[in-house]
Amino acid sequence: MSVFAYSPWVAPLLAAAVTAAVLAVLLGGAAPLRRWLPLDHPSDRSLHDRPVARVGGIAIWAGFLPAALFSAGPVAGNLAWLAPWALVIGVSFVDDWIGVRPSVRLAVQTLAAVALSLALPWERGAEGISAQHVLVVIGMTFAIVWSANLFNFMDGSDGLAAVMSICGFAAFGAAAARAGANADVFFALAAASLVFLSVNLPPARTFMGDGGSVGLGFLAAAFGFFGIRAEIWPTWLLYMSTRSPSSRAVAWPSEPARVMISRSRACDKAATPMSPPACPPRRNSK
Repeated sequence: MSVFAYSPWVAPLLAAAVTAAVLAVLLGGAAPLRRWLPLDHPSDRSLHDRPVARVGGIAIWAGFLPAALFSAGPVAGNLAWLAPWALVIGVSFVDDWIGVRPSVRLAVQTLAAVALSLALPWERGAEGISAQHVLVVIGMTFAIVWSANLFNFMDGSDGLAAVMSICGFAAFGAAAARAGANADVFFALAAASLVFLSVNLPPARTFMGDGGSVGLGFLAAAFGFFGIRAEIWPTWLLYMSTRSPSSRAVAWPSEPARVMISRSRACDKAATPMSPPACPPRRNSK
């Protein structure tokens, strides 16, 4: 039985409160603490023009874990996802602070995805593991790694990964509640992401970092497959939750913005006192 069984609001409210408290400490702490935080430096594809902290993942997981560990149900109650997820976010947090080779990150993500795929309850016939089972594991591994890196790719755009997380996990929660299953873990993760969105909207004060975005993408696929095996939701919901219309709606205006920023920076770099760049003059914003 879930610790949060008395009210469906307890888990998401607790997750939101803890996430908000951790964000307040990380972003409003003393100068020595802020200097310790990992930073996302702007590039030609960035929407920000100054270094921004990458600590949102710490706050999201701080709010999410109590709900996940003390919730019951066929998905959250099966903690087979916990060790692979912990391995993935561990390497991702190390990458945020000191950097990890892409090949190492990909190898760890693949290993965790394989372990998670094998941890799902399988119905084996008299012949044991068939070629079909092997193909399914390969397909699931690819989907989990793809989802993890999809979220990571979106993290550099203000608000995009957070909106994706809110829509995807809220959809899981609504489907679980409709099926009569425990939805605490999904609504808690959506609530934590909603609080994070408040400091990730343009201009972003912080990003998730790899430790947040990669872990969210990993869980989106992991919980999706667990829910399918538990017959809580249909297969198509997994696709919609990891590639929802909300991501396209936010991404469409983001790409023109990236192009404009990239051109503006190219003009700034090309400018010299003797030869001003042939770029249109900027309008002063009011």
